[in-house]
Amino acid sequence: MKKILFLLFLAPLALAAQTSKTVTLHCKKFVNAAAFDSLALFEIDGMGARVVARAGRTADSSYVFKVPAGKPKIYGMGVSEYAFAKVVLGEEPEVSMWGDCAKITFSRATGKANDAYRQMSRHLEAIHATDEEIKYAFIAARAERDEKASEAALERLKKHDKAKKHYLDSLRSANAFYGQIASLFVMPHFELAKKGQYGSEEEFYAKEFFQNADLKNPVLNEVPDVADAFRRYATVIAVMSIPADAQRNLAEQMLTRLTPDSKAYKFALSGLITGFQTVNNPNYAHFVERYIREYKGRDRGEVRRLDQEMMRTRTSTPGAEAPDLEGETPEGGKLSLYSMRGKVVLVDFWASWCGPCIREMPTVKAAYDKYKDKGFDILGVSLDSQKPNWVNKINELVMPWKHMSDLKGWQSEHAKIYSVTSIPQTILLDKDGRIIQRNLRGEALLAKLDEIFAGK
Repeated sequence: MKKILFLLFLAPLALAAQTSKTVTLHCKKFVNAAAFDSLALFEIDGMGARVVARAGRTADSSYVFKVPAGKPKIYGMGVSEYAFAKVVLGEEPEVSMWGDCAKITFSRATGKANDAYRQMSRHLEAIHATDEEIKYAFIAARAERDEKASEAALERLKKHDKAKKHYLDSLRSANAFYGQIASLFVMPHFELAKKGQYGSEEEFYAKEFFQNADLKNPVLNEVPDVADAFRRYATVIAVMSIPADAQRNLAEQMLTRLTPDSKAYKFALSGLITGFQTVNNPNYAHFVERYIREYKGRDRGEVRRLDQEMMRTRTSTPGAEAPDLEGETPEGGKLSLYSMRGKVVLVDFWASWCGPCIREMPTVKAAYDKYKDKGFDILGVSLDSQKPNWVNKINELVMPWKHMSDLKGWQSEHAKIYSVTSIPQTILLDKDGRIIQRNLRGEALLAKLDEIFAGK
């Protein structure tokens, strides 16, 4: 009965005639408003956002926005593009909102559209909770080899799956906007898949995660929730027992199901980035690079932020491409890290005045002597500020590998690029210039090189 009432409640939203050319969002008597002369309404655009309206604080600590009326669209209302609450605007002439400027993300909008959005979200949470409950019932039954319990769980699953499909079908009929959003978050079940169709449970979920969704539906271009759905997808495949490059290929294939260069595609790519970042997966760097490549020059300012973030991330994420370094050699020439590709390279940050660096040097020399003829090289990057001290120490310690420095001490641009705040620090790169591991020293460095050059 509750479900029927909910769907009847939704139906008028889709059928209502628009009586106003604009929609008013009235943020009423916000708490802690004194520190915020204005708030902004954002159009969420992938990893960035565009301000579509700004409202000044009134005498009673309220903020009033106006936007064009039209089909339902999810905006962000808040203090910045990183701190906002979602609000559905479009069909209703006026929407009210209450909240706390200091906790802006918890602000709550009322009205039919936003009440329906919240109800849908709660229903999806309940579906997910039941999914998890039945999943663990299966796991427990299998662990105990309890066939009766397994059969009971399977029957519950069939009934639950039927209820999910009925919910989606009813929601789509009542309101296409909410139906498309919900379809992103209702997952299928491997246990109900046709036997023999998939080689493993991992393969099923990797390929069929969005089985219930039409990812090319234009409605999704106004739904930032696409990013949330693809964030979930990234975290699911990231923990699968398959190599990182296989995970990346699965994510790439899923992207092909969306219309290229659409807003929904941009949302999806953003979700993959945040998902892989959440679980510290190396594919994070791959999809950030893709985002920068595809949207540079037509972004909302987020590309520069991502580029700077990637510069820091590249220096510590295994599998990420290491940023280039260019500097002066002891002989007065120029050298770049990129010119050393084709060899396994140890980038070694040190200085002539650094005692721990000097004590580490015998191990570094041992590694160089053992593997220099097998494709190994070293780039010493000095944080010295006086050239004579730098050059004399190289000669004194007999360090025959390549060296560079910008002679700026702790203000070194090289150190900034690699987020070096203490020395010694090392970054081991493969022959393609991708990071193998950071801060390998002593026996750990020698063991890793033994592993890399085994049999050579």
